[in-house]
Amino acid sequence: MERVSYNRPHLLLMMLLQAICEAYCSDPNPTRDSNALDAVKAAILRMTYYWYNFMPLSRGSSVVGYVVLLGLFLAASMDVTASIPPGVQVDWEAILSPDPGTFVDAVKPWLYPSVKMSKSLKDYADVSVAFGTTGSVVAALTSADT
Repeated sequence: MERVSYNRPHLLLMMLLQAICEAYCSDPNPTRDSNALDAVKAAILRMTYYWYNFMPLSRGSSVVGYVVLLGLFLAASMDVTASIPPGVQVDWEAILSPDPGTFVDAVKPWLYPSVKMSKSLKDYADVSVAFGTTGSVVAALTSADT
């Protein structure tokens, strides 16, 4: 990875996102290759490490980082099924780790076993078949069984 100055965090985060995309797209079927999946997981955690180290220390910043982590796993067709263990604060794990590898090693024992492959979006039915109009979508989203 090209060296990027820490005074330009957006460039580093863009490069890390590109690394995630390359790790996921390098294999035509990454769901079968555990090495490809581990590369994707590690790339997501490296990006999370840098987010936590660049974020402002204010309320809500760390939860945004964790939600992005979950979103990146979902985008790669992986569900995180475990909660953060008691006594663990993912943001402080990253802040106190001297490098991304140390952070990955700290989070991996509880996170990796909980990651399960989910259905690809291609496996779901096309929504437009069930809801042909905007009105039917709105009706479905606003109706409640009583």
